[in-house]
Amino acid sequence: MARYDRIAPLPMPERGKTFRAWSALGDLEGRERDAELARRARLRFLALRPVHRLLHHGIDRVPVESYERQIEGVREELGHLSARDPERAHLAAFLHRIRERTPTALVSATIEMGEAIEAAGHYRAAEEYYLTALELAEMCGLGQDQTTALRLLGRVLRKAARWEEAERYYREAIRRSEEMGQRQQWARAMDGLAIAYWYQGAYPKARSMLEEVLKRGREWRDDFVVATALNSLCVAALTAGDLEQALEYGWTAARMVKEGEAQNPILGNLGRAFAQLGLYAAAEHCYALILARSTDLVTRNQASADYALVAAEAGNAKAFRERRAALMATEDQWRYEPWSCTYIHLHIGRGCVLIGDVDDAREHLRKAIKLAEKHRYNEQLIRAEETLGLLEAAAEGIRPAPAVVDRPGAVAVRIASEVEAYSAEALAPAGS
Repeated sequence: MARYDRIAPLPMPERGKTFRAWSALGDLEGRERDAELARRARLRFLALRPVHRLLHHGIDRVPVESYERQIEGVREELGHLSARDPERAHLAAFLHRIRERTPTALVSATIEMGEAIEAAGHYRAAEEYYLTALELAEMCGLGQDQTTALRLLGRVLRKAARWEEAERYYREAIRRSEEMGQRQQWARAMDGLAIAYWYQGAYPKARSMLEEVLKRGREWRDDFVVATALNSLCVAALTAGDLEQALEYGWTAARMVKEGEAQNPILGNLGRAFAQLGLYAAAEHCYALILARSTDLVTRNQASADYALVAAEAGNAKAFRERRAALMATEDQWRYEPWSCTYIHLHIGRGCVLIGDVDDAREHLRKAIKLAEKHRYNEQLIRAEETLGLLEAAAEGIRPAPAVVDRPGAVAVRIASEVEAYSAEALAPAGS
């Protein structure tokens, strides 16, 4: 009997040398025996084929009846995913949108589906969706969508640590947005490229780019551009351990952003800074604000895990156990999202270690590590391994020492009091 496991793996072919939408299957490389991922990859591939057909032949040259039958055939395949699986709903919405056959609907639906796939940590398929959206936008002359697709290609390639390709797409997004006067797109592309430099250790280069965005935003009196720069400067300061500076940047940015959902990542950064300073009430309030206002499932899941963990960090075992129980009661809402599932098990596992619930901690960390290894979430895996060290000590009866926190200065105390005074409605700027 043939031993197929002994056959040398074939590398992914270049996109231009494959049949259409092939790259949507790319996340299977090295994981060909993962049945669940294979189902997802197959459905993503099938769902994108009708769009590729329009792209290849021309929107007006594909018969409506044939196109509808093709979409309906894909829709029938969605039953291979659980009814509770968020991707099933994303794919159903995508198939519904592309039925419109208008350039705007096709491009926006393809971009949104790419973002949903990217959020699940499957970067090859997301890349293929973004490339398809870019080609459609170029064919139909949709300038804003071209820049968006270029920027998102930069982002997903940055996450995949394909640095040179990421920079190339970001640079093109920057160039086109400048030519077309798209200030917000320019700011987001500059911000993304700065983050790529930051991840590679080129801190002065990254900071210089962010300061340029901040300078231009102030010259233009564009709050979105200014807030974009301030938020990334907040993350940079947080990473460097300059927590008060991080709070100043972040709190200023949060009050400038006009879109409520866009404030949530900033509040999450503020929460982390407050927790590291021992200002746990302010940290909890940041996460509570996110939970009170966000409709995005991934954002809510992350905030719920942070909200539980900060109680454990503060030494409030009762509140942590209550929040953990509430989060686990909603497991059907996040168990099918591998990134969210990993994040939650990791944070809840760490909280269990901190309050001494060793058996629960071991189970959460086991699941987090299994998912992180399966989906190659390297950053999550590093954090899980760090927490394992604490767990091993706790199993021997050595409780983790209280976190060493920096003494909050006057600026941090002031901002904490201002944050705690805000309700979810009060934080949103007028007109949002």
